[in-house]
Amino acid sequence: MASLSRCNPWVRFCWEHWHLLAHTWELACEAETKGYATEIAEYAEQHPRPLFRDALIHLSPAWRATHPHLTERADQRAA
Repeated sequence: MASLSRCNPWVRFCWEHWHLLAHTWELACEAETKGYATEIAEYAEQHPRPLFRDALIHLSPAWRATHPHLTERADQRAA
């Protein structure tokens, strides 16, 4: 991905949240497994890795709560 500083704030917000979820998943996977491919595959079956689209779907309320000045402008343009 290009530099995040040039991205839309919404995209940057979602990407940072998804990146945090993915990193947390990797840490939990390392804690549960010894690093063997079969154990990692079993862990991934039981605990699916977070997808970027999940961050997009579930973050809209969080975005609106933390960025009211941007969402108000978007609402005004839509009206």
